[in-house]
Amino acid sequence: MPRGVRTNPKNPIDRGAPASVIADKFGGLKAFATALDMAQSSVHRWLVKGTIDGKYHDAIMAAAKARAVRLKATDFVDTRPQEQRGPSTIELEAATA
Repeated sequence: MPRGVRTNPKNPIDRGAPASVIADKFGGLKAFATALDMAQSSVHRWLVKGTIDGKYHDAIMAAAKARAVRLKATDFVDTRPQEQRGPSTIELEAATA
């Protein structure tokens, strides 16, 4: 695991999921949250979930443009084959119940 990367075993972060890929393009969780003027805890929930609610996409695209972050609409969609994706939220909830 790279230095400085922390994970929560109850809520692992799928580093290939759209939310994580987008956050990495901004420079990580803190930089992403700062760019959006949001609490880090809110952005962290996206990373755990793996996706970002559609109502935030326009604000994220605007923040990316303002900061010269190369981001496109398809970055919000997980295009990996199903077997390469992390567990779904339903699977995680079932595992912790």
